[in-house]
Amino acid sequence: MGFDNGILYDEFHPEWSYKKEYKARFPMWHVKAYPGIWTHRSTVWYSQEIIKKLGREKFQNYVNQWNYGNRDLSRNPGKNDGLTRSWLVSNLQISVMEQVDFLSKLLQNQLHVSKEAHRHTQNILFSEELSDAWEFYVKTGRAATIKRTGL
Repeated sequence: MGFDNGILYDEFHPEWSYKKEYKARFPMWHVKAYPGIWTHRSTVWYSQEIIKKLGREKFQNYVNQWNYGNRDLSRNPGKNDGLTRSWLVSNLQISVMEQVDFLSKLLQNQLHVSKEAHRHTQNILFSEELSDAWEFYVKTGRAATIKRTGL
């Protein structure tokens, strides 16, 4: 979403500085962040800044278009925190099979985003080359995907 909307430019830009008002939970998040480090450290404040710049309507449109889980971005009733917290232990839920389907579409360039958005996203999720032409893609938290090149 961030790459597709020009909020993120490449694996290293933009670089945003940590601000005390983010109240980041872990010391490793109290640093400047950029797309590559954000995904490997799962830096929540960086995610929240991207989503704020994207806006609720565009965020919901992507979730709907991708048929992402139950598509519920409401978070906590009455707290109006769905935009910045909906993906953090909330009402937004996705099954394991839906996650596999989503990640497969991402790795096969089948999501409704630009080719550049696919490429940059794959680049920031890439971890290492494994044996027999396998590649390991990772996002800290609950997801990791392995794909074989040339398939």
